[in-house]
Amino acid sequence: LTAAALVSVDNEENQSSVRYFDYLLGSATPYESSLREDLEKEEEHDLEFSLNLEKQFSNDDHKLNFFIQYMKDGETEDSKLEERVLSGESVDNPVLYQMVLNEEGENNLMFEGDYVLPLGQDAKFEAGLRGELRTIRNPYAVQELINNSWMELPEYTNDFKYDENVVAAYLQGANKFGNIGVQLGLRAEYSDIKTFLEQGSVENDRQYIDFFPTAHVTYNFNPYNAWQISYSRRIHRPHFRHLNPFYGLSDSRNIRTGNPELEPEYTNAYESGYVYTPGK
Repeated sequence: LTAAALVSVDNEENQSSVRYFDYLLGSATPYESSLREDLEKEEEHDLEFSLNLEKQFSNDDHKLNFFIQYMKDGETEDSKLEERVLSGESVDNPVLYQMVLNEEGENNLMFEGDYVLPLGQDAKFEAGLRGELRTIRNPYAVQELINNSWMELPEYTNDFKYDENVVAAYLQGANKFGNIGVQLGLRAEYSDIKTFLEQGSVENDRQYIDFFPTAHVTYNFNPYNAWQISYSRRIHRPHFRHLNPFYGLSDSRNIRTGNPELEPEYTNAYESGYVYTPGK
């Protein structure tokens, strides 16, 4: 039985400067340059607890393992933005001052269980389950200095909520037939992902079930040389930021926004390889 805890506190300061050069068609002053500076202070707090239980039976390869982990993360990004025209016909425009507060809080509960049963010298059976329950809250607020008063910009202020629940179970078996070793497995996953953007009450709810088979075959020419071929089906889910339809203000010229209707990415992977083991 193993228990562990982790506490982490980070303080960072990031500074960036972007210089723009614009060509103004039909203007008396054809070129204009401006500078946008961003001073960001970032604070992050992480808290993590984990518990691992391993049961060894009479045979060392016969075992049961259970693992549970809870993580709570908080991150605050406080940016101060200044943009000024350095040359051109707009050089007398007042300096633009803005402040951005970006907060992100995550709660993550993960549990995992695995059971391994040897069946003779070369065969074994494995089974397991895994679950991950995540909730993320991401409020975002922008203020601009207007007439010596800080005014909130509603079009850039919002709160994004992300909930992800994924539960999976797998079965796997392996055996050896002469010089040929075979391992087959199948994993089933149920995914429930919800996103909600308070601005406009944009809600998206996705549930889907997937199956992921695996197959590995090894031919042993002798104790030192072997050839392997394998197949596996995999999934890559969009990051929660890629699902957020809202856009930030760190760069006024390059706006990035997510798409809550993004589908997962699936991969059919085929591999082949030669393994040489010298001596022992």
